[in-house]
Amino acid sequence: MGNNKKLFYSVIVVVACFTSIAQDTLYLDKFEQFVPFGDSATTMVITQDDLENLKHTYESWYDLDGNLVSIHHFKNSPHRQKQNMSQYINDSGTVYKRIDYVDNRMTGKHEVLFPNGQLKRYDLYRNDTLLESTCYNRVGEKVRCRDFYKKARYIGGTQKLTKDLFEKITYPEIAIEMLVEGSVIALIYVDTDSTTDFTVVRSPDPMLEQAVLKALDSMPFAPATEDGIPVASFFPVFVRFSLRDDLPIIKIEH
Repeated sequence: MGNNKKLFYSVIVVVACFTSIAQDTLYLDKFEQFVPFGDSATTMVITQDDLENLKHTYESWYDLDGNLVSIHHFKNSPHRQKQNMSQYINDSGTVYKRIDYVDNRMTGKHEVLFPNGQLKRYDLYRNDTLLESTCYNRVGEKVRCRDFYKKARYIGGTQKLTKDLFEKITYPEIAIEMLVEGSVIALIYVDTDSTTDFTVVRSPDPMLEQAVLKALDSMPFAPATEDGIPVASFFPVFVRFSLRDDLPIIKIEH
C-alpha cells in the first residue's frame, strides 16, 4: 500500500509539471510572418515557454505534412529574435546543421553535418560575419572550404537595384498633397527558380505601400545558395518617403 501511494504521488507531480508548460500552435507564411491557417501558411510552429525565462520560447517548426524541419529558441522582448542554438533537420529526420544565435545574428559556432552525423564543416561567426572555417571530407580529412552561404542577389548588382528602384518608385501625388511621409519596409522573397514575391511588413499609408510593391514587380533576382544548392530566401528593402521644403525625397536601403 505504501509503495502504491508513493507511485500515485509521483504521477501527480509529473502531470502537474507538464501541464504548467504553455504550448501553442501557430503558422508562418514564406516570409516567416505569423498568419492564420490558410493558403498562405507554409510552416506550422509549436511553441513552448522557457520556464527559466518566460520572455523566451522554444519553437519546433514543421512543414504542413507534419515533418519536423527545425528547432529554435526565441527571445520575444522587445522583438522576436533567435537565441542560442538552432537545429535544422533534413528529409530523413536527422540534424544536418546547427547554428548559434545572439539577438537574431549568427554568433558562435556554425556546424554542418554529413547524413551519418559526422562533422562536415565548422565555422565561427560573430554578428553574422564569418571569422574562420574548417571543412572535412567523409573520412575526416581537412579539405578546402568554399563559401557556404551566398545571398539572393539582384541581376546587375546592389547599385543597380538601388538605381532601378529609384527610377521606378513614384511618390504618389495625393500623398504629397496630404503631406504623407514615412518608411516602408518590404520583404523580397526569391524562390529557388528565381521567381519572386513581395510583401510589406510596415507602411505609414497604403498609398506608399502600393508605390513600393508596384516598383518591385518583375524585377529580376537570382536565388540564394547554401553549400552550392539554390534555396528560397527573403530580404528586406527599406524605402523612406519624406517631404523637405515641399519637395518629395525617396531614400532606399537594402
